[in-house]
Amino acid sequence: MKGDLDYMEIKIKIEYEPTNKIYLSSNEKRTLILSDENKEISAKTILEFLNYKNGNIYELEGLSEDISNLDENNKNYIEQIHSMLQSIVDGINNIQQ
Repeated sequence: MKGDLDYMEIKIKIEYEPTNKIYLSSNEKRTLILSDENKEISAKTILEFLNYKNGNIYELEGLSEDISNLDENNKNYIEQIHSMLQSIVDGINNIQQ
């Protein structure tokens, strides 16, 4: 039987630093997913970050207003990452149903 303490709602957001670093962050941790040194997004890194547990609900927050101030290439790139992560989060949440 599932009690209220058996699951958590995990809020996830994408953070951009002007030093060309993109992070995933939640209430529990922050992980660098892209930088000038690391130019590929790793599925392993994303799955380790999410630390999927049955019963958890994952929510990807919208992009911050800071993103709208970026040049069109960077803005578009981050929007594509957000879209990809939303698909992953939706897929994980659908497993729960």
